[in-house]
Amino acid sequence: MWSIVDEDAPVVANAFYSRLLGKGKYSVRKDGSLQVAYVLYEAVQELREKVGKMNFVKWVLFIHFGS
Repeated sequence: MWSIVDEDAPVVANAFYSRLLGKGKYSVRKDGSLQVAYVLYEAVQELREKVGKMNFVKWVLFIHFGS
C-alpha cells in the first residue's frame, strides 16, 4: 500500500464532505439513501484535476469498499 500525501488528503476530504453534506449531483438517491461511492469519485476527480492524471500515485489511493 502507498501512503496518502498530507497535502492531498484535505483536498479529497473537503470535496467529499462538501458534496455529501451539500447534496450534490450524485449524493442522494431517489429513495433518500446516500451514494457515497459517487461522491468519493467526484472528490477524487477534483484532486486528479489539481495534480494531473499522470500523477496517479496521488489520487489512485482513494478507493471505496462496500455498497
